[in-house]
Amino acid sequence: MLNKSYFFLPAQRFKWAKIWLILIFSIFALRLFQLQVLKGDYYWRKAEKNRIQYFYIPAPRGRIFDRKSRKLAGNQPVYSLYIASRGLSVEEKNKIVKKLSRITGRSRESILKRFRVGDILPFGVIKLITYLSREEIVKIEENIHHLRQASIQIEPRRKYPFGENGSHFLGYIGEINKLELGRMKKYGYKLKDKVGKCGLEKVYDGMLRGSDGFQEVEVGVTGTHRRIINTCMPEIGNDLLLTIDWDLQEAAMRAMGDRAGAVVAMKPKTGEILIWLSKPGFNPEDFTLPLSIDKAKEIFEDPEYPLFDRVIQGQYAPGSVFKLITAISALELDILNVNTEYICKGSIKIGYDKKVYRCWKDKKHGRLNLLEAIANSCNVYFYQLGMDIGVDVIYKNAKKMGLGKLSQGIFEGEKTGLIPDRKWKKKHAGTGWYPGDTANMCVGQGYVLINPLQVLKMISVIATEGKMYTPHIVKMVVSSDKKVLEKNTPKLEKNIDISIDTFKKIKEAMKKVTDYGTAKFLNLPFEVASKTGTAEAPSGDDHGWFACFAPVDDPEIAIVVLVENGGYGSVSAMPVARGILKAFKLK
Repeated sequence: MLNKSYFFLPAQRFKWAKIWLILIFSIFALRLFQLQVLKGDYYWRKAEKNRIQYFYIPAPRGRIFDRKSRKLAGNQPVYSLYIASRGLSVEEKNKIVKKLSRITGRSRESILKRFRVGDILPFGVIKLITYLSREEIVKIEENIHHLRQASIQIEPRRKYPFGENGSHFLGYIGEINKLELGRMKKYGYKLKDKVGKCGLEKVYDGMLRGSDGFQEVEVGVTGTHRRIINTCMPEIGNDLLLTIDWDLQEAAMRAMGDRAGAVVAMKPKTGEILIWLSKPGFNPEDFTLPLSIDKAKEIFEDPEYPLFDRVIQGQYAPGSVFKLITAISALELDILNVNTEYICKGSIKIGYDKKVYRCWKDKKHGRLNLLEAIANSCNVYFYQLGMDIGVDVIYKNAKKMGLGKLSQGIFEGEKTGLIPDRKWKKKHAGTGWYPGDTANMCVGQGYVLINPLQVLKMISVIATEGKMYTPHIVKMVVSSDKKVLEKNTPKLEKNIDISIDTFKKIKEAMKKVTDYGTAKFLNLPFEVASKTGTAEAPSGDDHGWFACFAPVDDPEIAIVVLVENGGYGSVSAMPVARGILKAFKLK
């Protein structure tokens, strides 16, 4: 029989039990106080972070238009798969990668690679798959409940509707690199941002890029999206309105065909660029996606260098176009007038060694005055004229007219070319200046190198009889609500210290080039002043040049065409200018 005292705790045992209960409840109370009071805010924020996810919304980049508001660069909506990586275990990530690879057909390695860099994106969100196809969108939506914390977002992709035409002045965008980020982080740039890499996209990146927004989303325990709590819409970038005339740009593109070279045109009385064409070009859209190895090899190993902007980076002997500088130098010295004659016998011996310098024409030109010599582009006439002038005067006037100097302040990478003189040759060749050097220089050969935009400025100065305007390509910057933020007006760079009478005589001579000289087949219903040029190339056939402006008395357009290895300028370059002038509508 059991003892009744067995069912009751002795006083001592009861006392210890009570102490243990008080101690346990005290620990619970202290822990609750710590969780709810001391660390309440911390755990509340942590819970909110698990409950709420943020997805950033890329800002649409500002558009680029020509002078008649035709869109040259814009945006196309595309779909990408984003995933909030915070809180996902390695096992969950692997499951998502495996699932996505199966339903999209993309490799596990490429998807997993995006996961590895995801934590450094804004809000811990990864752009897991870029630019989804319609089929991929449907498959992902059908399986979205298996893809924890994933969502499909719309974002803008840069669109260039005209492909390679205009690619050098428009430029392209690409993902920011570490060097750029280090320099631009203080301006709000972040990793994975798209930035301008060259052309206007780079020069005006700060104006074009806009400001990203974000979306605050409530998620459930499984990571599925319940509702959108808040949306901060992105600010659209500002638009650029250019001076480019796309009708003329396309006319230049058609006229150049598949040949390499450059075409550049502007209004001589304002400096507004109307055409900026370098061929071959590239498709800027190729750079909006990560370049594949094959595509990168195709672009960067192309022997015709499509990324090379021949308008400002090409350095070429100007050939007979330079004869205008020689003629200006002679007229300014008063050693001749337009009626001063020299005789062309088809060749001439120059220098101590009596080296033979030939004219371009097999038969002799005979006796010519200055106007006839420019019209027929007689080399022998200018050899003799150059000997009488000397290198120093030619050098001085070439520099006055903007040759051998930077011709614009828009784009990086311009090459200055070279206008040689005695000091230059002594320094770089270690010899003195010889008569043969002057002979070559006065017809635009030898050491002389210039770029097409410099020639355009020179021709425009002649057209305006001494006014040099700085070339510009952006007319204005306009905000998304149509406010003009920046407006570029014509900038008179300087008045050239050359007499108006000299310019008038040069214009008269250039008109005769078109009337009966080397450009007589231009054949247009309005008067054009022009100069053809043929220059020796380092390899292959000669380069062809053509420079002109029209109308002669009140110039509205100046054009320079360079066709690499095109042969005679009158055969290769002049027809290009004719195609442009036919498309140009006079006032």
